[in-house]
Amino acid sequence: MSGPLPAGGDRCGWPQAILFDLDGTLIDSAPDIANAVNELLA
Repeated sequence: MSGPLPAGGDRCGWPQAILFDLDGTLIDSAPDIANAVNELLA
């Protein structure tokens, strides 16, 4: 099966990546990450 990808670049709505947070670091840091992104975009 070959050819161009549909608009949006994905096939059948499948995720392009899966992220595993085995030790909970990203979940524990989510508020800090959100604040940093908000400061960056302000």
